[in-house]
Amino acid sequence: MPFSDTAAYFEARAKTARSDDRRSALAEARKFYRQLATITPTFPMGYKRPSDFAHASDRLDKRAQECVAIAEAMHDPACKDKMMRLARTYEQVSRSLKAAE
Repeated sequence: MPFSDTAAYFEARAKTARSDDRRSALAEARKFYRQLATITPTFPMGYKRPSDFAHASDRLDKRAQECVAIAEAMHDPACKDKMMRLARTYEQVSRSLKAAE
C-alpha cells in the first residue's frame, strides 16, 4: 500500500473522529503521509513487501523494515532522514505494544 493510501485512510478517520484533539492528530498523520507520498509515490522498483503480517506489533516491525529499505534506496539526505525517523517511530510503537502484552 503506497503512502497515499495510508494518507487517505487517516483522512477518512479524521472525518469521523469524535473529538477535536483526535481529529487534529489524525489530520497531522494524514499530512505526514501526504508528504511521504510526494517524496515516494510508489515503492522502489524490485521492492517486495513482506506478506506475513500477523500481530499489530509484527505489522509495525514490518512497516519499520519497509521504511528502512525505502530510505536506503533514496538519494536525497532530507528524504532519507524523514524515512528513517518514521522507521524509528514504528519501532518505538511496536516496542510499546509488546511491553503492554
